[in-house]
Formats: sequence, C-alpha cells, structure tokens
Amino acid sequence: MAVYFCDSSAIVKCYVQEQDSGWMVALLDAAAMHHLYLARITGVKVITAMCRRARYGDIAATDVAAALVQFRQDFAGLYRVIEITPALVTRAMGFAET
Repeated sequence: MAVYFCDSSAIVKCYVQEQDSGWMVALLDAAAMHHLYLARITGVKVITAMCRRARYGDIAATDVAAALVQFRQDFAGLYRVIEITPALVTRAMGFAET
C-alpha cells in the first residue's frame, strides 16, 4: 500500500487512454490498497480536460460521456478528497523546504 497525491493530469490518465495510463489504472486496483488523494478543485480540472479533448475531437463524445460518469462516481467514493486551506498550503510549503 502507498499514498499518492494526484493532480488532474495524472487522474485523466485513468479515464482517457494516454501515455502512462496503465500505470495510473494499476494504482486504482483495489487489491493494491493504495490511497489516492486529490484536491477538491481537481474534480473541476479533470472534467475540463476531458471535455476539452472531446471538443478537439481527440475522444469520441460517447467515450467522454462514459468517462465523466465513471469519474464522478470515483470522485464521490474512491478518491480521498481534501480541502486546500491556507493552513494546509503553509504546512505543505514547510514540508517542501525540508
């Protein structure tokens, strides 16, 4: 088991086939028992990225629709969503220095 803090570009790989998608999908395997943390705003950024790819024609509209449904379900129950507060940012900056 490991703990990961993921940004939107990493999470999109779980729903849209990209380079390193396999590695990210493996992190979601329940047997691995990993904990994936996301900032709440990541939900918005993931949906924006997937919809943008659909508008550019990189992904079929039906595939994006299915990916959005799955992501919303996962966002509500699979990921550990955290709130980014000023205190958390200050603490994280301190950790980054060490």
